[in-house]
Parts: sequence; structure tokens; C-alpha cells
Amino acid sequence: MLITVTPNPAVDRTVILSGFREGSLNRVLSARSDPGGKGINVARSARVFGMHTAAGGFLSGSSGEAIASVLRDEGISDLFVRTSGETRTNMKIIDSLSGLQTEINEAGRPVEAEEIADLEERIFGAIRPGDCVAICGSLPPNVSPEIFRRWTERFREAGARVLLDADGERLTSGIEGRPYFVKPNRKELELFADRPLWNLDDVRRAAAEIFDRGVAVVLVSLGREGSLLVSAEGTFFSPSQAVTVKSEVGAGDAMVAAAAFAIDRGLSSEELLRIASGAAAAAVSREGTGPASRAETDRLASTATVQKMT
Repeated sequence: MLITVTPNPAVDRTVILSGFREGSLNRVLSARSDPGGKGINVARSARVFGMHTAAGGFLSGSSGEAIASVLRDEGISDLFVRTSGETRTNMKIIDSLSGLQTEINEAGRPVEAEEIADLEERIFGAIRPGDCVAICGSLPPNVSPEIFRRWTERFREAGARVLLDADGERLTSGIEGRPYFVKPNRKELELFADRPLWNLDDVRRAAAEIFDRGVAVVLVSLGREGSLLVSAEGTFFSPSQAVTVKSEVGAGDAMVAAAAFAIDRGLSSEELLRIASGAAAAAVSREGTGPASRAETDRLASTATVQKMT
């Protein structure tokens, strides 16, 4: 089973236009709304793999209930705490002419200590030894990043294999709790390592530093360059595949879902990277932040190249 924790979910509003002009009138070619937040994206993608999945976090108002309705229809168990106010909306603006993507994200609303305790109780009540728990994304504005370390430690002690996808202080804090799996992108890894990473060898060394802190699997997403994985089995690299990129939002989340599936099935690091590469390629090939199909993910995974680095 996979349990995802999304402390700061959102409604992702994606608009596509042609020739974005700053400070001028822009006409939308198409628009869509999807449940958003890293952990929610991970849960939805994991369902495509057939995993039994539950999702928790904080939902508010009518937009929060709209998210809950979509997840319920997709067979994802609801562990969310309802709070006052309204779940935030994030805007994704994609210029089909230039290929550039602009994101405008709201901060989210504060949560109370009692609400945090309620969420923790729900997650602990659902964990069974051997489950995967993915802690993902940002935090409400009044919550300390230290909570990622605490959650990682406590979920691990409850018998779960913890997957972490966060940035900045949240990433550093979570790593201190020794998760099983971590997925930074290049910029997040540079911030963690406190230095620029110019090439694959630099990325490998920085990822190895996380591995040396007790993390079993470190998967670094490198966008159009591909992805790199470090584990006890070695270091592996998978170049990106030639696909038409329609939206980069959610690609990393698809990789985390693929990793959870591979970990749950006991697959090798090489196979994990192959499936994650296919999931990322399938995700960027579609509009919006919803999950790609299993058929497309499997097709692209079957054509992914994975090589062991020496």
C-alpha cells in the first residue's frame, strides 16, 4: 500500500495560450483544472499502477471537496483533515509558441496544532509494516520544516518505507529522519549540496552524499537531460526520451509513484529507474497535471535506456 501526505494541496489551473505577452491582453486557447499538490499527484499516478493508495493532508472549502471527489472516484482512500477557509489555487501558464511555462502558486492557509495532530493520527492508523509513505511538497505557511524530520522518523519507526520529495529546508530536514527514498531535482540537489552541479559526475557525487546519510535510494530528476539513481546496487543513468513536451508539471510526481510501485514490488534499482523514466516521459506528453495512462507509461518504460555508471 502507498500512503501519500500532502500538507499543502491545491487546485492546479492550467491555461494554454499562444505568444504570451507580459502586461498585455492574452487570450486562452484552452484551460483545465486538476487536483494538485505533489502527494496528490503521486497518489493518482500510483493508482494507474494498480497500487492500493490512500492520501492525506488538509483540505478546505468547496475546492477541497472537489479534490476529494476526484480522488474518491479514482479509488483513493481519504485520510484528509477538513479545515476552515479554501484550498489554494495554483496557476500554470503554458505558452505553446515558445514552450515556456510560468507557475503562480498561492501560499496556502495556516493550520492549527490540533489539525496537525489529527492528520498524524489518521496516517499512523493506516500504516502497516512494509507500506510506503510518501511525504511530498510544501507546507502551510505556519508549519516548521522540522516536521518533515519528525514525520519521517515516526513513520519509519511504524514500519513504513518513507519516500521524500521536497525542497530547501524541508528536504534537508526530511533527510535527517533517514527516509528510504529521496527524489530531488537538479536545483534542489544544488541547494542541498550548496554548490553548482555542472555535469553528471557532480550530480552523482552530490546524490552519493545523500545516500551516505542512510537513504537507500536517491533518484535525481534532471529534466530534459534524464535522471540518475544512486543505491547500494550502484549508480545508474537514464537519458530523457524524445517526446513532445506539453506540460512539465507532475513529471517528478509520476517518477515518485513509479518508484513506490517498484519498491513495493521489490524490483531492482535498474528496473526502478526504467519505470520512473517511462512515467516521467508519459507525464510530460500530456496536458494538465493528471496521471498518464498505464499503457503509455509501460510503452515508454520499455524503450527507456538505462546504463550503469562506473
